[in-house]
Amino acid sequence: AKSEILEQLSSPYNEVVVRQHKKRIDFDVAGATFATWHPEKLLTGYSWDAITAACMLRSTDPSSVLLLGLAGGTVVRQLRALLPHSTITAVEIDEEVVDLGRRHMELGRFDAEIVIGDAYEFLKSSHRTFDVVIDDVYRTGIDDVERPYQNVWEFIGRMSHRAGPEGLVVANFVTGQGHQFLYDEAEAVYRSQFKKCAKVVPPLGYNTILV
Repeated sequence: AKSEILEQLSSPYNEVVVRQHKKRIDFDVAGATFATWHPEKLLTGYSWDAITAACMLRSTDPSSVLLLGLAGGTVVRQLRALLPHSTITAVEIDEEVVDLGRRHMELGRFDAEIVIGDAYEFLKSSHRTFDVVIDDVYRTGIDDVERPYQNVWEFIGRMSHRAGPEGLVVANFVTGQGHQFLYDEAEAVYRSQFKKCAKVVPPLGYNTILV
């Protein structure tokens, strides 16, 4: 179906195109969709669903979730539907993208604490712990999306410090050309540092979620 451009945004962090395909709205950066919303459909078949599914791998539902990388709020919307009584804290560096989410994706409806700031600095400074800590941080690269960090050992260690004793450390990785080395390194860290490790792979897209 033909798409209509609703808005374009150039922020200090992202070049975003807001597109509407029939009823669905997407936020696109560097040729990739990093947030999506449909008024009638909650699930997408892509990485957002796998992130949400990963959060449900605890023996009990999590009472608190930390999401690093909010974007337009696709994951927050899904989590709120499944976990209506959980506390959700989301960190996003790009306030203009958060505003886009409020305008186009009903982000203000989902009862989440939104922190505007650097997700990795939040991990350093915060002393709070959560049942689930999610890393979904990507930024606009030249031709593709990219991770803003390279030291996987250090970052996963910081995430694990914010997770409670029975907590989950969840990370979304793009796989395939240009991304495989970083994913392979992250999987090796997960398997060496955690007693239990799982992968959640969505039916569509090029992502693997490490848990």
